[in-house]
Amino acid sequence: QNNAAKKDVHISELQSTASNKDTQISELVANSAQKDAQISELQLAAANKDTHIGELKNSSTQKDTQISELQISSSHKDIQISELKASSDSKDSQILQLQAQLKATVEIKQAQISELQSSTSTKEAEISHLQSAAATKDAKIAELQA
Repeated sequence: QNNAAKKDVHISELQSTASNKDTQISELVANSAQKDAQISELQLAAANKDTHIGELKNSSTQKDTQISELQISSSHKDIQISELKASSDSKDSQILQLQAQLKATVEIKQAQISELQSSTSTKEAEISHLQSAAATKDAKIAELQA
């Protein structure tokens, strides 16, 4: 009987130990499930971040394209500015040439006017002299006729 009682105690202890181990196994399974859930959440978060990174890279590429297009446009505008400046400089040069020509023409015309005024004065003096001579001759004719 004593042996049987000892065996019963031993069986009871083994059942208790087995029960404790079952509890530990249940806790470990629950802990493992929690960790699986955390892993899934982290994988989802990583996938979302990968998507966001992809979107940012795409946006960056689009902005690089815009920058390139704006740089090309700016270069074209620089060329247009240079062409317009060259055209403006050429027109300034033409204006200076025309002003010089006009000034020379005005000086020539003023010299011609001065010459014509001088010639007119000389001719007026000649006319006056001829009129005086004619008057003298008319007086002599009148004297001779009388």
